[in-house]
Amino acid sequence: MRTICTMMVTALFLLPAAAHAVTVGCAGATGTFDFNSISAAVNVVPDGSQINVSGTCSEFVFVFNRHGLTIKGVTNPATLQPDPAVPSPGMLLNISSSDGIRIQNMVLSGSAQIPCAHIEDSIVTLQGVTVQGSSGGPGLFVQGHSNLKVTASIVQDNLVGIRLDGGSLLLLGETVPNDPVPSVVQRSSFSGVWIRPGAHAAILGSTIVQNNNIGVNVEGGSADICCDGTDQRKIINNQVGVRVSRGTLEFRGPTLIANNTVFGVRMLGSAATFFGSQTVRGNGAGISVQGSSNIDLFSTEVSSNLGSGVILQDNSSGRFSGNTITGNSGVGITLTAISTAQIFGDNTVSGNGGVDLTCSSDSFGHGDATGIRKVFCPRFNVEPLPGPAK
Repeated sequence: MRTICTMMVTALFLLPAAAHAVTVGCAGATGTFDFNSISAAVNVVPDGSQINVSGTCSEFVFVFNRHGLTIKGVTNPATLQPDPAVPSPGMLLNISSSDGIRIQNMVLSGSAQIPCAHIEDSIVTLQGVTVQGSSGGPGLFVQGHSNLKVTASIVQDNLVGIRLDGGSLLLLGETVPNDPVPSVVQRSSFSGVWIRPGAHAAILGSTIVQNNNIGVNVEGGSADICCDGTDQRKIINNQVGVRVSRGTLEFRGPTLIANNTVFGVRMLGSAATFFGSQTVRGNGAGISVQGSSNIDLFSTEVSSNLGSGVILQDNSSGRFSGNTITGNSGVGITLTAISTAQIFGDNTVSGNGGVDLTCSSDSFGHGDATGIRKVFCPRFNVEPLPGPAK
């Protein structure tokens, strides 16, 4: 259902091309221009205009109650950065109560005190944009039932790359197959993408989330990491690849979760579904499911992690079908602290450290363990199970 909603919302960003163009020349630009700042142009051009920007603009830009406005860099690209001579209003770029706003081919360069962009109650597209340097706050702060689409862009060197609050939607990447230029979220000292209560993110196409403390952090919100079967999304080289707390998470289509130092996926009081073609490989631990969480793990490879492949604990539950869980240094599947699992007969679980399925005395599994090589689970009940609905 959320995947369908994501596709429907994509239509909100399909707006007509800008009808009227003006030019802005800032520091370093040569030639004749209509305006010498972005703000001057934004304040007077009609809705539906395109503002073509050259040079480096040192200013704070407010876009309020505007419709169909495009701000496009035309030189290598153009840059927007704070004006050190003007007291900061809090954000480098503030977009409020607006729709059809496009930012293209720009560098938004914040600072420790000044986040790059605040988007509130607006529909905005970023294409070919670099958002960087907000080391004291979010690069992109999205709230108030906003819709943000980010394509072919880089979000880097911020405290939080993208923060979504109440009722906001993020589309990160392209929904078309063979996404030509991946969006990248990297080097965030807290979270690459932070999805807070009531917000939803769809991480699409060939998007890469890498070298953050937490790559994707779902905290009370929801996320789809999906949706086509051609491009592979990558969540790699973070401390924690994906963390979901009191939220929901859905994987569809190829996704690589690899080389994250502590966990590939960590779930706390949450629900997650892996619908196949996911690879969780080479992390500190593969998938940790705890705090009354539920996981449906279907057609997923969990391999070569330094700890356990999958661990269910603290009253958690799971369903396993069509998976390959192999070569993990710890146990393949662990059930502990009043946890349960339904095991269908089409899994391959072998070659893990110690045993391939283990259960503590207060936990149990049931189903068909035929594909699990080494089992130590005194309370495993062998019984035929119908195939899970996927």
